[in-house]
This record gives sequence, C-alpha cells and structure tokens, in this order.
Amino acid sequence: MHERRGETAEQTADESARRIEAVGAETRAMAARYEALFTDLRAAVRAHAVTAADPAAAAAAANLVAGRAAQALHSAFPRQRAMACRTGCAMCCHLQVHVPPQSAFLIARHITEHFDAGQRAALMRRLEAAVATLNAAADPSQVRQPCALLGPDNACMVYAVRPLSCRAFTSVSAERCRTAIFETTSGSGAVEQDPGHFRFFAEATIALLDAAEATGRPGDQADLCVALLAILNDPDLERRWQQAGMADR
Repeated sequence: MHERRGETAEQTADESARRIEAVGAETRAMAARYEALFTDLRAAVRAHAVTAADPAAAAAAANLVAGRAAQALHSAFPRQRAMACRTGCAMCCHLQVHVPPQSAFLIARHITEHFDAGQRAALMRRLEAAVATLNAAADPSQVRQPCALLGPDNACMVYAVRPLSCRAFTSVSAERCRTAIFETTSGSGAVEQDPGHFRFFAEATIALLDAAEATGRPGDQADLCVALLAILNDPDLERRWQQAGMADR
C-alpha cells in the first residue's frame, strides 16, 4: 500500500483494514476450497466403491484416485518438503498395517495371479509366523517385525497394489524413522507426516469402509497379515463377502 498525499492517518488505517479484511475473506474461501479437495475425494471414492464390480476393483480405484491426488498436491503446491523415502528403506515396513477388506482382496488377488507356487508357499509361512507373533503379543501395535510381503531386497513384493496406509506414510528423515520405529521406549514419538498427502489416503480408506457398510458388507479394518492369511486359506471368502451385500437387494 502506497501512502497518498493528503491522506490522514485515520484514512490510511481504514484503507489498511479494508485490504486486510478482503484478503481474510479470500483466505477463508480458499481454505474452504482446500477442505473440499478431501471431502470430494472421499465422496468420489465411495461412489466408485459402491458400484464397483468387485472389492478388488473398488480398492484399485481408491489407490488410483488418492495416488493421483497426492501427486498433484506435491507438484502444484509450493514449498513441498523433500521426502527421505527410497526403495530399500523399509523401516516403516516393520509396523503393523491395517487394511479395509477391499484392499486385502486386491492384494490377495495380485498374489494369486503373480506369485509362483514356491513364492506363495514361502509367503504363507511368513504370514503364519507373523500372525502367531501378533497373537502372542500383549499389544500388537508395538510389535516390530518385517512385513511378510517384504522381499529379500527390502522392497515391497506387491508394491503396485500396496495398502493405502503404506501409500500414506512419508518421512523427511530416515534417522527419524529409525528412532521412532525401533526405539519406542525412548519417548521418540511418531514420524511427522505430510498432512495433505496423508489425508488423501485416509479419506480413501474411510470411503472404502463407508462403502462396505452402505452395501451391507463387513467393513472393519483388519491387520494385513491376518486378512491375507484368511483369504489365501479360503479362496471362497471374497465371493461370500461380495454376496453378503446382495441379501438386502
């Protein structure tokens, strides 16, 4: 704002206040538009999930929509923090992961279609061991064990269909991950997440759970290893889950 000749201090103060109020109104409007990015995404993913041909298709749509939104957020918004996440950095892959049922069915289908007999047998042994460890733990959330889907190269064996919670997790410091994940008794706290990125995947998760409930199907999240072991041991489980939503139609 430039001072104008002959303008009193009172006039200058009034003009300054008016400009601030105008910017405040624009900021509130922009904040509402920003919030709508997340609520609209949840509604869109839910709509896809309700009408999807099967649960795997619903989960694939959720992965795609939330993933594309997160990419756009990082490319379109300024001052994005550089992520420390790299292939082979698998510290977060030692945390317990929960998934909606649709995501578990998608991953199980990927395993059935892409793993050979030897890989499936080895995976089943790892899943059984992981579930046994969780069942024996007083607090499963504090268990630190490699994900059963983590390959010998420390890369995810189902990366293309990995869970929404895995897609949501980011970090700007590998050292921070190591301390927070493996030194849980030191008061190290949690790994700070990118709020916008994380929320897109959280909204997609809620949308899948809402869609399951809306269609009369079981919609609780489950531990990834527990869910996969159940599905792979019972190939008919997906059909029964899908059929559950047909009873009231």
